[in-house]
Amino acid sequence: MLTPETNSSSKPKVVSTAQYLRKKEEQEQKSDRRKNIPQNQQFFHILESITDGFFALDSQWRFIYINHRAERILLKSGQDLIGQIIWDEFPELVGSQFEREYRQAVKENTPVHFESYYPHLGLWVEVRAFPTEDGLAVYFFDITKYKKTEAALRQSEIRNQAFLQVIPDLLFRLNQEGDYLDVSAANPDQLLLPIREVIGKNLRETLPEPVVEKTLNRIQKALATNQIQVFEFSLPLNQTPRMYEARIVKSGENEVIIIVRDITERQAIEEARKQNETKLREQAQQLEITLHQLQTTQTQLVQHEKMSSLGQLVAGIAHEINNPINFIYGNLNYANTYAREILTLLKLYERHYPEPAPEIHNLAEDIDIEFILSDFPNLIESMRVGAERIRQIVLSLKNFSRLDEDGLKASDLHEGLDNTLLGYGFLGQVR
Repeated sequence: MLTPETNSSSKPKVVSTAQYLRKKEEQEQKSDRRKNIPQNQQFFHILESITDGFFALDSQWRFIYINHRAERILLKSGQDLIGQIIWDEFPELVGSQFEREYRQAVKENTPVHFESYYPHLGLWVEVRAFPTEDGLAVYFFDITKYKKTEAALRQSEIRNQAFLQVIPDLLFRLNQEGDYLDVSAANPDQLLLPIREVIGKNLRETLPEPVVEKTLNRIQKALATNQIQVFEFSLPLNQTPRMYEARIVKSGENEVIIIVRDITERQAIEEARKQNETKLREQAQQLEITLHQLQTTQTQLVQHEKMSSLGQLVAGIAHEINNPINFIYGNLNYANTYAREILTLLKLYERHYPEPAPEIHNLAEDIDIEFILSDFPNLIESMRVGAERIRQIVLSLKNFSRLDEDGLKASDLHEGLDNTLLGYGFLGQVR
């Protein structure tokens, strides 16, 4: 038997009776399945308005309902899915976590909640499945953006942790009461206590009272003014006193970050440099006095025509001057070494910390650090040239006295004249 049927273009077509009956039976089954869903308009309105995808399955794993959000996520319409078995429509789910969780929920009559990646659509979804009297109700939500954000945050945290591990400073996060909230130390040996014993404690439980009072005072100032607070303090580490510099920065409503750096070696170098500079100034002043005395004595001896006594005196003084001159030469070498090491250290800091704290940047501009870096070697060189000139003066005095020569010997008249003029300060004018 042939039966006419109208298609979407309103043109009649002929189908067999068997085909017609099968199609009619399928339509009736779909209608029956829809009737199994509670006919509550408010309930359906809620399902269509929620941001979750939702579909319901009967006991034979056939779709009996799917909301619009689920259609958009699954890229299939409800008209195509109603009455179809989920494993036939989505064969990629067979053997996946989705199938295992769904079957477990039905078998144990227990809700399941899980997150899984759906490679067929390239999505991460969060799923909540609830067994019903005649099947399974499934809510799912596209969490791909959240997963990507979560992965980015994990990568950022890994990078930040790696960055913190290469910083030699100690980092502490504290609240305004002085409680340790977090600690980071590339070298845990720098801490007075293990990290696990520090977190949760208060400053008063880990540091001497004077350091605690100074730290709490600076914490309050940092929170009140939102300005970096810098101070120094001393602590014994392994029974050895160490000097530290602390920088406190506001990091939240009632929290601060404290960056602590061991400056013991830096202070030792600075102190040694200051002591050397003081010694050099004192020796230069003493040398200047000695030379002035020498010139005065020499003038008096020449005026009184006591050249023989003058020669002996000049030779003796020249010998004595050699000692401080040698000391100056030795210290100039150390000063030059210290200067180069300090300049190298500053350049390393500039390379690894191209964006210094505002206070450091402002101070660098105020003192014209670039000029100091370029001029300091010139300063050392000028001191060396001055010392060399003094050495030449001593040598000329020695040559002038000739106390180490016995008998009559040939002498360079020009050298003698140069030494004489040099001693009186006229050599540059004559030349």
